[in-house]
Amino acid sequence: MNDALSRAALAVSAAEGGEVFERLAKELADILGVDIGFIAVFADTTRAELRMLAFSVDGRIRKPFTYRLEGTPCATVVGREFRCVARGARQEFPKNDLLAKHGLESY
Repeated sequence: MNDALSRAALAVSAAEGGEVFERLAKELADILGVDIGFIAVFADTTRAELRMLAFSVDGRIRKPFTYRLEGTPCATVVGREFRCVARGARQEFPKNDLLAKHGLESY
């Protein structure tokens, strides 16, 4: 755990300019051993949408976007607790375009 926290702290401290979130998203994905890592904030006052600050897929930063929280795996964790869906994520969240677009089965 300390190693993961140290790596995250180093990623933030080594980033320059507007790269902080991108570097952190990539490093977090690497630390967790996952293909996708992202950092998002609420995009509206009703907390119905999230806006990506950084979105890393296979170690490459993609263009940020905004998406509705309802019907996504994020809706089950934001403001709650950590959750892992090891398999069957597309079946559990059939309306989530991001899972389908990237062929993801876990979250």
